Amino acid sequence: MMLFGALNFFTFRSLKQKLHTSERLHAIVDYTVDGIITVDKGGHIQTFNPACEAMFGYKEDEVIGKNIKALLPLFQKNVIDLGNTKESLVKRVEIKGVKQSGEKFPVYLGLSKIPHGHKEAFTAVLRDISQQKEIESNLIKAKKSG
Repeated sequence: MMLFGALNFFTFRSLKQKLHTSERLHAIVDYTVDGIITVDKGGHIQTFNPACEAMFGYKEDEVIGKNIKALLPLFQKNVIDLGNTKESLVKRVEIKGVKQSGEKFPVYLGLSKIPHGHKEAFTAVLRDISQQKEIESNLIKAKKSG
């Protein structure tokens, strides 16, 4: 009986630690300044953090299950390169995102392949680089006119 009680205590403690770790990971994803989206191999959105909501203008429940091509039309092209490998790789590219309003904007995309048993998934970390591009453009114009 004592052994059963000890096992239950350690099981409870392990579950409590896992729950704490899970809550911490959710907090990191929810409060990061960059957008984080996870998609399955077919491009269907599985997670969409608050930074993505601000960036694209959609609420999470409006995009879960939808294809990411609506937000990142060239996403699939970048996934195909990663999908053909066995390793968990990272790819970084600059592509165009599409807001809910239809406005296109430059996005820096960090794409990682996540091996998950028999199911492949991908994590996209996104940064809106509109301001950076505007500053670059103004600097080029200033150089040309100066």
